[in-house]
Amino acid sequence: MARNGQHKNATIFVTLLTVLAMIFLSIIPSIFKIQDSFATILNAGNLVFFIHYLFAIVSIVVISIRNKELKVRCWEKAIYILVSIMIADVALITLFPPLVGADYDGNVIIIFGSYLVFMFIGLAFWASYKLYFKFQYFFKYALTFKFSAQNSGINLKNCEFSAKPLIAQLSNQTMLLIRYLTLIQQKVFY
Repeated sequence: MARNGQHKNATIFVTLLTVLAMIFLSIIPSIFKIQDSFATILNAGNLVFFIHYLFAIVSIVVISIRNKELKVRCWEKAIYILVSIMIADVALITLFPPLVGADYDGNVIIIFGSYLVFMFIGLAFWASYKLYFKFQYFFKYALTFKFSAQNSGINLKNCEFSAKPLIAQLSNQTMLLIRYLTLIQQKVFY
């Protein structure tokens, strides 16, 4: 834990997501009537960790190639690349058993499906995080404008017409911002 509790929200979030994953991964095998659900859950967890390590190793190699300050020896890079190939092979064989002559079964579908679901959940959180920081100042200014407009009794329809010559001179990016703020304003005031 950090000194001032900076990681409190992250810890709570990871705990909740882990509990939900445990519930999800224990209910799904019973729905599909899979006999050995514990092995299926272990295989799904192993796949996630393998792919996590694969991304971490590839990131280290790419950063060491691009950034000259991070010195990684050539033999270490060779080991990283060899391990990446082995991890990719294990992940592909786990996801696609016909590559080694095995048959598909319900376990593989659950492993692959649960992995995709949690990847999309992660992408949704990442996208909402990016959008939040991209538009946080817009929301702040929209709320400030709403408060000042309510206190001063400004009629927004009159303001819109007086601002048209100024808007005509703005760039495309600013026009998109104004359109977005107008949509927010319509939802907030009407």
